[in-house]
Amino acid sequence: MFPRGRLLWGLSTKPVTFGETLPVVLWIYNPTDEPLRVMTCGDIEVFWQLELQVFDSTGKRVESRAEEKRRAEEERSKVDGRPLPQEMWICLRNIAITVPSHACLHGSYSTADYDFVRDLTNYYLLPPGRYSLVPAAKPEMQSVPGAGSKSGPKVALEITVKKP
Repeated sequence: MFPRGRLLWGLSTKPVTFGETLPVVLWIYNPTDEPLRVMTCGDIEVFWQLELQVFDSTGKRVESRAEEKRRAEEERSKVDGRPLPQEMWICLRNIAITVPSHACLHGSYSTADYDFVRDLTNYYLLPPGRYSLVPAAKPEMQSVPGAGSKSGPKVALEITVKKP
């Protein structure tokens, strides 16, 4: 679990075999005495799309599929001289979800819930091995020991992708 604003967020997964879906479950806990809201796009989607990083067992950051695509587009633009298209963030579904006081909202491996369960293989190509899924260090995470520092431990979810 790690702080994101006034809420605590967490992630869980289970070992999978290469080629299977790799479910990651999001947990959001409200430790306060009042209900708090998260937005499906402005908070949850931004988190899934922009605030997670994957590192392999050697500590090297793994590029996301979106980063690989963008890099390929940059290379093509150098060859044919056309400018790169501007990236735009478009949100068509920004719904408020209330997290009750002292309660935890989360998905499950057996129930498809777009906001709270994502297939990490949609974002990353991960061959068999061990990985760490790490929330990007943000100012609100500085209260987590070692978060964002190069020397201390980071908040990380261990991921295991087994050989078929």
